[in-house]
Amino acid sequence: MKYDTTFKDLFPDVKVLFKLLTNSDVISIENIEYASVKQRRADLVARLANQGLLHLELQSDNDDKMLWRELEYCGLISQRYQQVPLQIVLYVGANQARFETEINTTDLKYCYHLIDIKELDCTALLESQSLSDNLLALLGKLKNKETAMQQVMFRIAQLPTKKRADMLEKLAILAGLRPTELPPLIEKEKNMAISINLEENPIFAEIFDRYTKRGEQRGEQRGEQRGIKIGEQRGESMLLRRQLEKRFGELPQWTINRLTQATSQELEHWSLQIFEVNKLEQLFDL
Repeated sequence: MKYDTTFKDLFPDVKVLFKLLTNSDVISIENIEYASVKQRRADLVARLANQGLLHLELQSDNDDKMLWRELEYCGLISQRYQQVPLQIVLYVGANQARFETEINTTDLKYCYHLIDIKELDCTALLESQSLSDNLLALLGKLKNKETAMQQVMFRIAQLPTKKRADMLEKLAILAGLRPTELPPLIEKEKNMAISINLEENPIFAEIFDRYTKRGEQRGEQRGEQRGIKIGEQRGESMLLRRQLEKRFGELPQWTINRLTQATSQELEHWSLQIFEVNKLEQLFDL
């Protein structure tokens, strides 16, 4: 899903989050895949300054298979490193977390740690020098979300044009995890005297159309549902293109054409598979 790729893109620049979760600094992030009947790729495996090993998974919805996936990862990672990792599932969804976290039988005792970011004090993330930390802070517990949004938007405004567009895109996608909370705050900041034209971003355009009366009026004039759908698909296509360029380099024209003409279902399917393939042809089943 689009949330998964966005979080994975933020990981390399996250600094304070790992310290908050593990009480230790990360000294290196591992880039590994596990060959098995089903190819597996963990969200993040990292070496910690305290000699430990961290396995972190981000989850945006409830999954009744998470316990068994984590058990499988525990075996694969432990075998590779000859060390049992600290396993954390960080839940970032809006609904209440409902996960089984342990197995306790006569023959097997196993558990992983579940942390719901909504219950995590994210003040340290907001104060971090890393903008990736700041974005994640908006999903957690803060004293004043409106002030926090102002701080984040101000920091984004100071970025060079290309980086600014990239971070705005990530913010727009993460806002979808808090649909009743963050989009109205973004709408308020739209009129800030800073050099960001939010309406140029197709994902933000969708948010404004959906959450403001002005968007409803425009929708009556030009077909609201069709406009929202097109804006959403363009945003998803743009994000997936950036992810593909980051992994495979400059894209051939046939790939760009496929992305431009794709349906939302196709874009979501390719986003889920992007870390499971080694070349573009595999992703597009060519």
